[in-house]
Amino acid sequence: MKRWRLLAAVLASWSALSPAQDAGKLGRLQEEARRGRTATEDGHDDDDDDGGCCLLGLPFVEGEPDVEPAVEGASPQPTASERGARMPAAGLALRAGWHEDSDRIGGAYFSGRLAGGPFLVGFDHTRYEESRVTGRGSLDVVHVPLGLRVGVEERRGARVWLEGGLTIDVLDGPQGTDAGDGYFLGLRADPAPWLSLMTRASGADFQDDDVTDLWDVEAEAGVGWRYLHLTAGYRDVSTEGVSLDGPTLGLAVTF
Repeated sequence: MKRWRLLAAVLASWSALSPAQDAGKLGRLQEEARRGRTATEDGHDDDDDDGGCCLLGLPFVEGEPDVEPAVEGASPQPTASERGARMPAAGLALRAGWHEDSDRIGGAYFSGRLAGGPFLVGFDHTRYEESRVTGRGSLDVVHVPLGLRVGVEERRGARVWLEGGLTIDVLDGPQGTDAGDGYFLGLRADPAPWLSLMTRASGADFQDDDVTDLWDVEAEAGVGWRYLHLTAGYRDVSTEGVSLDGPTLGLAVTF
């Protein structure tokens, strides 16, 4: 993973370093991610934890899949579910909104995904502000995912997609700038044109010891039509001892 860590270091160099200071909850979260961890409090290795889920899916092709006309005496055509979901040649998905921590620490987020065939690249940025609560500063959480996507089901217009791959990760806050690498998993379902469901999870390692130091887990539902959906969900950005967890509200646009 040294090549990924080098790329992460280059990305981190774009942010100005901040002097270490007492930065409240945000500073504690960054300090724990920087220190790393080897086991959770209940005594089992972090690698034994079940990883939960996902990243934003990309737009689907409108209408029913193309099926060749039936020819008398010819073998029957496979059904949509037998073929699997069709994959658009390219797509762009954007999300923006607000994540409110249970301690009233707010974070504005922006997320983008660009895909071509089975490949995708993205950029996730959330800026948390603790100043309105304690006056102690801010923390930027950045993920750059690089991975693959695949359709796993298509039945009666409902589609399900899986995504996964590697990430470049950066924390920029009261304790300075830290670069790492990690992974992500995602699941997207569109049961109807007006409804979207998404869950995702990513894990980041800032110590180069193959142990997850920072988790970012989210579940979200969206209601709208075609390209625009109003979304609401729940997100938890956490280390072993500090958690920024709370509801999210935003907009998703897909092309």
